[in-house]
Amino acid sequence: MAFLDRYLIACLAFISATDVSSQLNLSNEATVASVVIDYQTGNVVEEHDADRLLTPASLTKLMTTAAALDVLGPKTKFETRAFLDLDNSSLIIKGFCDPTMGSSYYTWHSAEAFADQIATALANHNVTRLNTLCLDASYIAGPTITSKRLWEDMGNYFGASPEAFNIYDNTATLILSSPSTVNAPCSVVGMQPDCGISVNCHVHSYTKNADSVYVYGYGDTWYASGAMPANKKRFNVKAAMPNPASFFARLIRKQIEAHGITIGKIDITLSDVNYGKTQLIATSFSPSVESIIKTTNHESVNLFADAMMLHLATPDIATDATTSIDKGMSVLRRFVESASGSKPHLYDGSGLSPMNALSPRQIASVVLRTLKSQYGRQYENSLATAGISGTLRRLGKGTPIEGKVVGKSGSMTGVLGYAGIINGTNGHKYVFCIIVNHYNTSSSEVRQQIASWLANYIK
Repeated sequence: MAFLDRYLIACLAFISATDVSSQLNLSNEATVASVVIDYQTGNVVEEHDADRLLTPASLTKLMTTAAALDVLGPKTKFETRAFLDLDNSSLIIKGFCDPTMGSSYYTWHSAEAFADQIATALANHNVTRLNTLCLDASYIAGPTITSKRLWEDMGNYFGASPEAFNIYDNTATLILSSPSTVNAPCSVVGMQPDCGISVNCHVHSYTKNADSVYVYGYGDTWYASGAMPANKKRFNVKAAMPNPASFFARLIRKQIEAHGITIGKIDITLSDVNYGKTQLIATSFSPSVESIIKTTNHESVNLFADAMMLHLATPDIATDATTSIDKGMSVLRRFVESASGSKPHLYDGSGLSPMNALSPRQIASVVLRTLKSQYGRQYENSLATAGISGTLRRLGKGTPIEGKVVGKSGSMTGVLGYAGIINGTNGHKYVFCIIVNHYNTSSSEVRQQIASWLANYIK
């Protein structure tokens, strides 16, 4: 009887392993891989090509946020520190890559408030004039943009990379104007905030209501190309802020000078600063890691994920601490390999690089281990709910999985994936991951088919 039971279980496992590919009616070019794991036992209850490495897109964030909880802890906050030299002539601000200052997700955490805090401290030291405002940006060594990122992503708001100083989600808005005629050149009429750069506009007008404008550039000269609706006097397109540190410095100086304290020159340095002859006068603290990972996973914020990847290399920040893409990625890769038992192909923390490659088994293994860790509650709370919230708001709305599946999506052109928790009948839980690459049907159709597959565990 025991042999027969094992035989039947093996047969059922084989049948279920083919279920997802037969249920998803996709073209022959599409690649599908999936896995479903029993939360309680850790046993695989269904899999299809679960070890195939595919482009995960933003499912990568589930790896980064899990590592951030494990390495940094949920209560950690990222700092920005202000120092005054002993002769009261120079203000030095050290940036430690707080990605949330001035963020639209955390309106209470503003650079203006930090500047007011600094101004109060300066007044307490009887300072009315500073010769220099120095921004120490040495925390991140080397480039801040991974070499595996697409050129067309770098200048757009979703491709904004974390720096030692970040402000307003490192995002600026181009204000474009289009003529009433179609296929005519458009123009840039403004930028908010004003980042002090020039933009060469190669955008033309067309009949559609939505735009297809992309911004390209890295440095002082940027380019906008694509198309936008005709007959628009002011049309907003979000772009990456080209030099957040420079804008941050100008904002801080303006706010401090509003308190009657004048500042001479601004200096931004990547070299080590001697803090032996300075005193700490103000510190700005970011929201906690727990809060940031909830926003990161719920809203899929690339900037936050890549910033946390950088912080993985410096869990205990000292004034002379430095990190880099290489250091942060090394920690992230080791974490994923330790949790899943196999090596990932990862090049950023957000999933924006199309060179990233993860398997459903790797992703589900990391998710399961983190859910069962001491930080499981914080991790689960960071996930969106199917049909209701975050990146899962369009998955399974009005179907049996609405409110029953929590997790995260990952998408880019030809890529759609989901991972998280299925809350099945009778309180039974499963951890799942499904990734589809190279499909040529609509994303909404693939999404509907995935929702139908997930519903098998709800019935």
